[in-house]
Amino acid sequence: MRWDASNEDAWRDGSVIVLRPGGRDVGGGTTAHDMTCNNLRAALHAGLRGKACRPRGPDLKVKAGRNGRYPDALIDRGPLVPSALVAQEPVAVFEVLSASTAWIDQGLKLRDYDATPSIRYYVLISQDERRAMVYTRDAGGRAVGRAECCSSGGGGGGCRDAGGWGGSAVCGVV
Repeated sequence: MRWDASNEDAWRDGSVIVLRPGGRDVGGGTTAHDMTCNNLRAALHAGLRGKACRPRGPDLKVKAGRNGRYPDALIDRGPLVPSALVAQEPVAVFEVLSASTAWIDQGLKLRDYDATPSIRYYVLISQDERRAMVYTRDAGGRAVGRAECCSSGGGGGGCRDAGGWGGSAVCGVV
């Protein structure tokens, strides 16, 4: 079988996963997860206002390797196609971690997003503490570099290099 952008189901490791209405293949999330996702998307909207990139998610599919994924948020640099069901040129993907899915986000999804060359940043955000892991691409194009970003309660903080993080921004936001 081939991955089909018009398909309402998702491909995962070569198998079709039937999605529930709204494109989600998992049951609801916690209030903390929902608040984190909403705050993330609001910050992306504000940060990208007037720029060529657009924030999207969680209902827009990203073709990731052989699979279709529905990240919590993403930044799309491709042309605006209002009827599109798939991100045109995703450059950054964001997942909010939860106890039940963290291993998928840190393993299977990392592998899938690594197989999609346009995705330059993969950001994993904790819903339990002010912490994020930022994966970027190295000179060879592999998603191996990462930075751990922390913020203290007052909004201060920063990123420390955790293995080759380049630090260049996507559309001035990431």
